[in-house]
Amino acid sequence: MRRIALISTIICTTLLMTEFALAQQSKWLPLGGIGRALMPGETKNPRFKHGDTRVNFFVEGSQLDSLLNPDLSTGCVLGEFNQIKRRKYFVNVRLPDNSVKRFGFATGNGYNLRDYNSRRNLDEVYLFDLDGTSECRVYSIMTPGG
Repeated sequence: MRRIALISTIICTTLLMTEFALAQQSKWLPLGGIGRALMPGETKNPRFKHGDTRVNFFVEGSQLDSLLNPDLSTGCVLGEFNQIKRRKYFVNVRLPDNSVKRFGFATGNGYNLRDYNSRRNLDEVYLFDLDGTSECRVYSIMTPGG
């Protein structure tokens, strides 16, 4: 039994040393999870896919005042009702002055929503304005299924 353990230890050690030696010869640094390696001295940073995702959801800009939820807005200011990924998912709303404003997007089923006090309603969609600031405003909109 000890002989088998000794042999397996020797094999594993040899494999690790060989892998280390190959890495030293090729002079590349593996960076876990990136899917590519940077050469030493390379000046370019690895590029990650990033950006925003526009959500197709229609909101009449003239109705925003009536959709404002003061209770959820207070929760947003206190950090109790926020988006999980700010500025990741958004909805463009055309305002009455014909300008377009971008609002953060989350749903009542918990998609992109951090809700510590369970204030959400499953039949609502939430639009966030200035999330992460002391002026955060949350607009709640009933979905057609609700």
